[in-house]
Amino acid sequence: MNERIHVWRDTYGAYEHVGLIEATEDHATFRYDRSYHGPAISVRLPVDVEPFSERDTEIFFSALVPEGQTRIDFLDALRAGRSEYSPLLERLNDESSGVLVFSVTETVPGNGRAYSPLESNTLEMLARTPRPVAMDVVGKTRLSLAGAMAKVGLYLDNMTGEWLLPRGTAPSTHIVKAGNNELFPYEILNEALCLELARLCDLPVEEFALVGTDAGPLLAVRRFDRPIPEDPLLTDGHALPMRLHQEDLCQAGGTKLKYEPTGANYLRFAVSTASRSCKNHFGNAMMVLYYTAFSYLVGNCDNHLKNISLLYGADWADREVAPLYDVLDTTIYGRLKDTMGISLTPNRSIFGVRCGDVERSVAEAGLPTDIALQEFSSLADEALSKFGEAVNNIVAWGFPEVERIADIMQRGMRLRANYAFDEDKRETVA
Repeated sequence: MNERIHVWRDTYGAYEHVGLIEATEDHATFRYDRSYHGPAISVRLPVDVEPFSERDTEIFFSALVPEGQTRIDFLDALRAGRSEYSPLLERLNDESSGVLVFSVTETVPGNGRAYSPLESNTLEMLARTPRPVAMDVVGKTRLSLAGAMAKVGLYLDNMTGEWLLPRGTAPSTHIVKAGNNELFPYEILNEALCLELARLCDLPVEEFALVGTDAGPLLAVRRFDRPIPEDPLLTDGHALPMRLHQEDLCQAGGTKLKYEPTGANYLRFAVSTASRSCKNHFGNAMMVLYYTAFSYLVGNCDNHLKNISLLYGADWADREVAPLYDVLDTTIYGRLKDTMGISLTPNRSIFGVRCGDVERSVAEAGLPTDIALQEFSSLADEALSKFGEAVNNIVAWGFPEVERIADIMQRGMRLRANYAFDEDKRETVA
């Protein structure tokens, strides 16, 4: 295999050639086009005419393809190696995160951009059989979404309420997720409850909604990197979203390990990466702390580096920590690990966290402990006081089943807020 994958930047209605990935079976490097004078596509990839290393190339570009079983299934279908990512870039990434699209020729992308009606039973089937339906939609739309949960990118027409399937390089507006109720009961309602609680606590959360089907609810989250401009272009009579660039903290920090390894300190890593990447150093460093504190309080052990992103402004002049996403109480599922992706203790466990652990972690991250501990305490108080309202809101939306997990989640959160959540106090759902 010897592939040349062209990298393009969507400038809303036009595409600028950024550079080239040259890949063999076991090696890939990226270099900017010598005529490219636009912004760097990553804080780790400054504009340069020299090729970047295989490691730096992989860290950035492999993050733009699916993870987990979806990735394995597609690579098997393409007869590619499990460690390869360039075949997925070539075939799937007309619509990934950020502004980049890819081609195997120097032909400017954009042909065939369209929105087509979604088949009437697609959402029902996504809820009923998440993985095969997600695979089918991803293949049709050439869309790649990082993460292991079954999810698809769709376009919602706000005027008609109609869900549409993006084609070619047409951007999506929403990520629609399906849960695995056999392994993780009420998974979608769990995430919706955590997002609603975060919103009530004034943490930045993008608009979201629950979509009811006979097979269970889906979660539709508006993409923060796909806003509709005030005077939008039109495609098939629909307002065309603008692509905003983003990169997660693995990409920006230069690591392939999204979960904190033993002996590392990912709170310090995440805080320093956000601080040095954004003009508002302190504000964005504190936002990382808020997200970590909230994940701890709600029991979200899946708070890894890929679940915090830096969102670029439309003019690429600055970045800020993106709205919170992919957060749910993992502690109520006994089959899931108790170690946090960004932890507060040396053993990384969410069990046995004490106030002194938080103080030490905050100090090692370079944040002022008095301010950080006060904010941590205030967030805990607010989350506990707003939890009932969050539950009531979801019930009012037509999903009373959330009450079946609400009490367990609330008791765990109260224990964590009081630094009393030990392994023998963990409650799980059947």
